[in-house]
Amino acid sequence: MRQRREGSCGWACGDGFSYGRLEQENVQDAAGDKTWVKICGIRRVADLVVAAEEGADAVGLVFDRSSPRAVAIEEARQLVSIAGHDILCVGVFRNEPATSVAVVIDEVGLDAIQYYGDVAEFVAIKRSFPELRLATFAVPVRSDRANRLFRDVLAGFEGEEERPDVLLFDSSKPGSGRPWRWSALADYFGPIPFVLAGGLNPDNVIDAISTVHPWGVDVSSSLEVRPGVKDPALVRKFVAAVRLATKIRETVDVKTKRLYERS
Repeated sequence: MRQRREGSCGWACGDGFSYGRLEQENVQDAAGDKTWVKICGIRRVADLVVAAEEGADAVGLVFDRSSPRAVAIEEARQLVSIAGHDILCVGVFRNEPATSVAVVIDEVGLDAIQYYGDVAEFVAIKRSFPELRLATFAVPVRSDRANRLFRDVLAGFEGEEERPDVLLFDSSKPGSGRPWRWSALADYFGPIPFVLAGGLNPDNVIDAISTVHPWGVDVSSSLEVRPGVKDPALVRKFVAAVRLATKIRETVDVKTKRLYERS
């Protein structure tokens, strides 16, 4: 089994995300009071640094060779080394066999994965790397009923130890950057926290968070100058919008609590 890498880029990445193993019972609290933020499709050191400095919790390194944001092994290894403990690097895989994913995890030194594909392959990866800090199973949404979708997904996992730490609900065409009907998740009440992805941008993320209340959000193409190259101003604007959404939610919660206390 691989050893934990050492090294740090030296910046402080904000307050709140715990990089210990995210168990089912405490993953809801892992991001503290804020919404977890992942900037996906990172290929350049400059973009990694911007994401960390602006307070993102994680970055996504895409290993899908068909993607224009795909990162080479050497590039990924450098990014992970620079990130150190300050920001989580999530390897994003699509329909890759567990054996291939295992090779990348070992060669790059990944601490987290996001997997699109067969449940059995995901479970095999999780069993091989129990030390992963975050194992996310991605679900393209093709239904207007999130709870039925969740039950169908959960049926593929035989026990709690096989279940993902977090689900990621994405559009039916992941990576397209097109918004979809996030309201389908508004009545989600499954026990596994979820990340919202697909079509998010600095202008709609506040509405998305207030509508479906995700544990986290995931963004890529809307922050780019071109595929794989992020615009620092858009990254800053997106993270700021997410933090504002958290403050709005906290204010609403306080006012609601006061109304109940008065009644």
